[in-house]
Amino acid sequence: VPAQISVPWLEVCRQLQMPAVLTAGATDLWNWRCVDSSCGMDLGNLVQTLELTGTQTERTFHMVPCAMQAAAAKVVPKIFLADVLVRGKRKAELAALLREVSEVLGRFRQLFGQLPQGVDVDTFYDVYRPLLDGFYPDGIVLHGVPEVRSLPCLTPVDGEPTECRLLNRSKGPSAGQSTVILLIDLFLGVSHAGSGASFQEEMLLYMPAQHRQMVIDY
Repeated sequence: VPAQISVPWLEVCRQLQMPAVLTAGATDLWNWRCVDSSCGMDLGNLVQTLELTGTQTERTFHMVPCAMQAAAAKVVPKIFLADVLVRGKRKAELAALLREVSEVLGRFRQLFGQLPQGVDVDTFYDVYRPLLDGFYPDGIVLHGVPEVRSLPCLTPVDGEPTECRLLNRSKGPSAGQSTVILLIDLFLGVSHAGSGASFQEEMLLYMPAQHRQMVIDY
């Protein structure tokens, strides 16, 4: 990738504190609009603002998690108060919070169940899925840029002393980059071991900076 693209690209990523690759934040959180602004964020009212393939498969694949995260929006601030409710022995409020989380998880299942209706398997695997691979494992070389220590998955490339090059081996978007799912796991005391735990830790690097910090603070 020439310096004319690499330099501004990495500068934007540095300011966003995001890796230089397409992430779930870009596909699921920031790339939507409501067809009818008066109807809310129901799945049937959500479309992408930018599409790569123009297929229903792509739209459904990303608008389902978008609708799921919207469904959890009101409960996320409340789970940060759970320890206050426990310490204060406010059992009725804690029970209400648990019921609300349960309802959100039920809504998640309803939304997730709509994926088979909108995602064509052949279109997904043959047309769209290859576009989500990121640059792992081979990577791409970014020319004309100094080492950016604040961004993940970038390593120096040996070459001419007059040229700075970095190898970008970032992975593409994944449901594991969903902050709300990880927060609910933490709230419910769900822990993962082995490769599952390592994967979650790695996916933190791909979350929007404020979301990443929210998980760390929790």
